[in-house]
Amino acid sequence: MLKGPPSESGRFRKRKPASDTGNKIRPINFERAITVFDGDETFLRKLLKDFLKNAEGQIQNIRQGISDKNPEIVWREAHSVKGSAMNLTANNLSDLAFELEKIGKSGILEGSAEVLEKLETAFYCLKTYVKDKFEEPKKRGADHENPDCR
Repeated sequence: MLKGPPSESGRFRKRKPASDTGNKIRPINFERAITVFDGDETFLRKLLKDFLKNAEGQIQNIRQGISDKNPEIVWREAHSVKGSAMNLTANNLSDLAFELEKIGKSGILEGSAEVLEKLETAFYCLKTYVKDKFEEPKKRGADHENPDCR
């Protein structure tokens, strides 16, 4: 079991990986995130915007690390994505980044490309969710139709 966001007491709760819940995987637990950030939706929106911008570069660095056969880059960048995603309650993204972190720490990158592909899909779904949640309907693209995000 992986540790989820802290409970109100400040202690981490155990949670099942998103793939084990049997439920539709949500890119973010928005209601929980709002609670974690004391109901400050404006602050959460800024954090999400900054995270999406930074994570895009980190994911590109992971891809380059895999291509260059550099496990240290993979685990460091994946570790950063994992922590930030967990803080934002983007649990599926965090779980996948954790898988990549473990692969990178092992020094053996076998299977990393497949996990990276899943991570990229989870990132895309989060990005699409945020766009759909916060942008005017006329600004949304057709990207939100991706069945991998349903």
